[in-house]
Amino acid sequence: MNSKRRLLLAISAFMLEVGSASRADAQSEAGTSAFIKRYAAHYNVPSELIAAFIDVEARWNPRAVSSKGAVGLMQLMPATARRFGARDPFDPEQNIAAGTRYLTTLM
Repeated sequence: MNSKRRLLLAISAFMLEVGSASRADAQSEAGTSAFIKRYAAHYNVPSELIAAFIDVEARWNPRAVSSKGAVGLMQLMPATARRFGARDPFDPEQNIAAGTRYLTTLM
């Protein structure tokens, strides 16, 4: 395993640990795990990293909206969501697909 991947896994484990006590709805997490696995595999990103982003950014709430206007599980700005293919950024599958794709452009 290369050092970049090890670092990402360490960060995601830390983020999950920090945010795990504040999850809004454990069922939401379970319902999105298949999407996380699918798009993490598709974009070759650790699924733990995607889960950690969702946990920290939206606390597993697919209807989350930040004070700056970021929306959904991965807290995408509306223009970013559209750019990466999410027509409905509150839809968990579309949000995870677009958010994971976006994340790969930042890595």
